[in-house]
Amino acid sequence: ITMKIKGKCDICEKSDGFWGHNLQQCKVCHILVHELCYGMVETTTKDSNFTCHACKAVGTSVEVNVPSKIGGCGKKMGRKRELVKQRHRPKECLLCSHDKGYHAMHPLL
Repeated sequence: ITMKIKGKCDICEKSDGFWGHNLQQCKVCHILVHELCYGMVETTTKDSNFTCHACKAVGTSVEVNVPSKIGGCGKKMGRKRELVKQRHRPKECLLCSHDKGYHAMHPLL
């Protein structure tokens, strides 16, 4: 039997084992997420190497459309691209009102 993690899922706010769902904790920022809530394959064990998507993104670069970054539109939209490097773990979530401390950043599936 796997030891239960104290705390609640950052997405659904339910505890470890709720309806049989397994909670994982990010080894970097320590957020808690149920595997199912985070779009992971469900397991019955704790992964001591689990790293959330936001922490994995630090240090990586993403190619973006420049107009979409500043809300542009029209004929030039999508024609100019640049690389944006994620230097820090984001704290603001675009899908909810969370803006303080670390957050699971609702995975887009």
